[in-house]
Parts: sequence; C-alpha cells; structure tokens
Amino acid sequence: MLTNLNKILSDARKGGYAIAQFNFSDLEVAQGIAEGASEMGSSVIFGASEKAIEYAGIENLVDIVKNLSEQFSQIPMALHLDHGKTFEICQKAIEAGFTSVMVDGSKHPFEENIKLTRKVVEFAKGKDISVEGELGMVADLKKLEIDKDVIVFPTGEQAREFIEKTGVDALAVGLGTAHGLPLPDERIHFAVLKEVADAVSAPLVLHGGSNLPTLDVKKAVKMGVCKVNVDTELRQAFTGAIRKDLKDKATLDPREYLGDAREAIKQAVIRKIKEINGEH
Repeated sequence: MLTNLNKILSDARKGGYAIAQFNFSDLEVAQGIAEGASEMGSSVIFGASEKAIEYAGIENLVDIVKNLSEQFSQIPMALHLDHGKTFEICQKAIEAGFTSVMVDGSKHPFEENIKLTRKVVEFAKGKDISVEGELGMVADLKKLEIDKDVIVFPTGEQAREFIEKTGVDALAVGLGTAHGLPLPDERIHFAVLKEVADAVSAPLVLHGGSNLPTLDVKKAVKMGVCKVNVDTELRQAFTGAIRKDLKDKATLDPREYLGDAREAIKQAVIRKIKEINGEH
C-alpha cells in the first residue's frame, strides 16, 4: 500500500517507535528493502536522492516502488524524496508520483530556510503529499564551511517556530550525525534532541542513521525520533555481497551476484529494523 509519511509516522509517534527510511537507486536494492520489511511486518519508507533520480530516472523509481507496493500490499510504503535542495526538484518529484518529499534548506539562514520550506508545503497541500523539513546540519562539520547565520544545532524555540511557520509534517534535526561512513567523533547530541522533542509534537527524523551504536539509536527513538534514515549500511551490504561472489564464484552472470546482493539487502533491512525497534 503506497501512502505518505503522515499515515506511517503518526502511529509511530503514538506508539513510541520509529520507521526506517532506506535509500535506493535500482531494482535489486528496492526489492531487498520490500522483502525485508515484509518479513518484519513493518511499514517502510523508500528514499530517493537527487543523485538517484539522475542515475535511474524519476519515472523508473516511481514505477519500481508502485509495483512493489502492489506486490506487498499488506505493508504501508512511502516513496520519499531525500534532501531536495530546491523547490523545482520537490515539485518534479510530487508531479512524478512521489508520496512525500524532503526539502532541505538547512544550508540557508533560518528565514530563507523557512521561506523555501513553506513554498514546498504550500505546493504539496491538498495533494496528500507529506513534507519533511530540515533544521540544523547533517554533515561532517569539520569539513564544512558554514555561514554564521546558518543553524548547526537548533534550539527548541527555533524548531517550534520553524514548524509553525512552514507547516511541515516531520522535522529532520541536526544532532551531530553525518552521512556516509562513520566519523571518529560522530555521536548523537542528546541534549539537543531533548530540547527539540520537548518543544514540538511533530515527528522527528534522524539522518545519518547508519553504523551508529544500537543503544544510541534506541535511546533517540524513545526520546521522540520517529524516522531513522539508512543508506550507507545498505551500500556496504550490497557491495560486499557482489565482491564476495566475484572473488569466490568468478561468475559472469549478473543474475547470480545481483541476486545474492539483493538477499544481502534484505538481511540488512531486517537487522536494522530489529536494531531500531527490537521485534516491533
């Protein structure tokens, strides 16, 4: 069943658990995600970045998830644009059939971020499309040149104002995590999370959810995180399976090594859902 974030995250917020977003850019990864979520009986969010759209084509990504939502009709699924940097890419995703979009104005000063995010929300309103915004930085802060007017770690007051002025359905918060492989000093800043969670009622989103300590992720979920984004762990599983097959089997049949890679994705999805919520 294809739906949006609101219908998936509202139950998670009430129940004190989180739903995983798994990013994909091809058929095998998407199939592995759907199979793993189905085995766990869990709702799931398919994330597609701008790079994924450039690689696979936006219509192809939509068709893949639509077909899987029909095949696994018992599982609520959302197709979510991940880190849309402009109004135009968010509009394109909505018009192509995405059920949810994230508009990432985090590199802009606060008021500019609000203006961009509100514009996307106004376009999505009435189309049954959910919108996620971002406040604070999800990045390797040591390598990033940040304008003095850009928020790195939001306060509760800033988060409340952002949600009130934009109308977003979910909020990604800068908590000290980064995308990609884990950084030596990467950690969740729980004091920031507590202040934001105490100030707002909207579902909160943890980006950079790969390879974090399991207990930290569970703690973040208990504190109000309802959506955990995962990408790098799937890439590691997929690439590792292919490397192993090419070394051990010396096969030339892509159906063989891609099939094994798809199974590796399925198992990684099952592990991650268990890590986030136990056997929920």
